[in-house]
Amino acid sequence: MNRSVSSIWILGAGYFGKIALAAATRRYPHSGITVVDQNPDALKEIHRDGVQTVCMEAVRFVHQHLKSIDNPQWIIPVVPIHLAWEWIRLKLLPEHHVNPIDVPVTIRKILPNAMPGKIGEMYVSIADFQCPENCPEPATRCTHTGLPRPLIMHDFLESLQYPGVQSVVIRSRQLGPGVGGYSPVDLLTALEKIEQSTGPILLSTACKCHGVIQFMERS
Repeated sequence: MNRSVSSIWILGAGYFGKIALAAATRRYPHSGITVVDQNPDALKEIHRDGVQTVCMEAVRFVHQHLKSIDNPQWIIPVVPIHLAWEWIRLKLLPEHHVNPIDVPVTIRKILPNAMPGKIGEMYVSIADFQCPENCPEPATRCTHTGLPRPLIMHDFLESLQYPGVQSVVIRSRQLGPGVGGYSPVDLLTALEKIEQSTGPILLSTACKCHGVIQFMERS
């Protein structure tokens, strides 16, 4: 993945957005990068050659600019929301309203270190400690403990089975130490699966170690 990248969207210009920007410019020095944030003061701190800034709410930006052609190579979400869920909900309007529902207790019991969020989302992790910000996500072992991973989170979530429920997982891939992103193709594929589904959906964004889940149904 060290080949030239056409473009990268970094959604969020806060602390982690700046870390993502530094990682992206190191790894892909010849790529065009767009940093999006609704806070103009945060964007004023972004000063890099070849970096474009857009003052706009992240979900709205993706909703307006993500097309089937001329998409970026990578989307790096560093905003305090489950961006994929919010974008899918917006894309399905006005034909469908997508409503968050509680994760079934049967599923919740098997989720590793599950922690509820503020608006119905569920955060999961194989770690019961604070991970180092510069974790390089080794293939088989935890950076902090040196022990083998008990599971691969994105595979685990994709394999979840519950009657009538489809699990849709967007895999977050390591783009730099502590920085993950996904391709527009993965986001659009998730949308297509949800459009074709007739029952509840367990939508997750996950890397090897961590994930965020939203349980939803259409009406």
